[in-house]
Amino acid sequence: MENHIALHKNISLAKKYAFIQYFGITSLWLLYLSSFKGMTLVQIGFLEAIFHITSFVFEVPSGALADRFGFKKILLFGKVMAIISSIWMIYGQSFSHFAVAFVFSALSYNFNSGTYEALVFETMKGLDEESGYLDKLAHINFLIEISAQSGVILAGILADTYFPAVYMVNIVLCLLNMFLIYRMVEPIKRLDSQSDETVGLSKKVGQSYTRILGNAWQLLKRHKELRGWILFFVLLDSFAATYYFYFQNYLSVLGYNGKATSFYLFAAALFGIFGAKFSPSIEQKIRKNRIPYAFPIVVSLSLLLSSLGNQLLIFVGFVLSIIFSAVSPTIASAYINQLIPSEERATLLSANSMAYSLCMIILFPGIGGVIDLLDFRIAYLTMGLAIMVVGGTFAVAAKK
Repeated sequence: MENHIALHKNISLAKKYAFIQYFGITSLWLLYLSSFKGMTLVQIGFLEAIFHITSFVFEVPSGALADRFGFKKILLFGKVMAIISSIWMIYGQSFSHFAVAFVFSALSYNFNSGTYEALVFETMKGLDEESGYLDKLAHINFLIEISAQSGVILAGILADTYFPAVYMVNIVLCLLNMFLIYRMVEPIKRLDSQSDETVGLSKKVGQSYTRILGNAWQLLKRHKELRGWILFFVLLDSFAATYYFYFQNYLSVLGYNGKATSFYLFAAALFGIFGAKFSPSIEQKIRKNRIPYAFPIVVSLSLLLSSLGNQLLIFVGFVLSIIFSAVSPTIASAYINQLIPSEERATLLSANSMAYSLCMIILFPGIGGVIDLLDFRIAYLTMGLAIMVVGGTFAVAAKK
């Protein structure tokens, strides 16, 4: 009974943690580096690649550490990494300085990604309420959207006054989240009855990185559906994220300053807030077998509209991307978590993030180069056409 009360408290603390974690105070980082620190888009593309290379290398081990040593310790360590990254972003003056900042930022991301979702899911499982995970996560993502856009507004105001202050605020938020993590209770994991020695390898002390990666790969080889959903959402999310971050500079080219950019992003994000809130209803309307058709169409359309140059169509395209980015995490997390054994949850969710990093290592600097050499419209047109090909491939695979 006492454990149930503590676990219910976990859910409340997890909501507060998510609100602070995703407060979008550093959302304008690309604008910060280009307009305030003088980095070119190609340099920014390589910095993002450094972020994802670091993430790629450390993602699976960070998940295994969470499986072995507990979610709380890993989340706390992630906050320390975020604070160090923010300090480098404030005082950095060169590409190498920001490269260090992005390495620590990636480590912070690694120690949060998968770990937070796994903590929430295992808490729900401990309460025998895992069937309500989708609704609970939708509510959390609704709070995240509100928090993220509130942070964007504040970031836009600070961008036109003293831009480095966004990272000072971020340090304070990290300290607040460390306090919330300290108050959480570590959920007790239940081993699935069908788990075998291969599935449980990451729990063995002294396991090497190669063994951990091999363990994740063996599970993905056995589960075609899990492998398919991970690849599907990773590809779409990486295209949507690349579009979103470069869109900040696209608005700058169109004549928007920092404050105007933040209000533009906020106006579009209002649609995303409702998308996050009603993502379970959206999933029920579209249904699982239609997701491989519907989601690529939305992402592709958003990119193609943004490539046309018309202000209204650009806004509509951006809104579509925002709605997708708000709905996708809830549905992806529900589909993927239902297929992963408890003792491998953090490791496999980290493998999911690792695949995302691999896509971003290639995509982000590549698109940055296209924008620098040509322009935003050609870059978005290329991405939109690529998503049409990807979507068609998954649609054919889904039929089989």
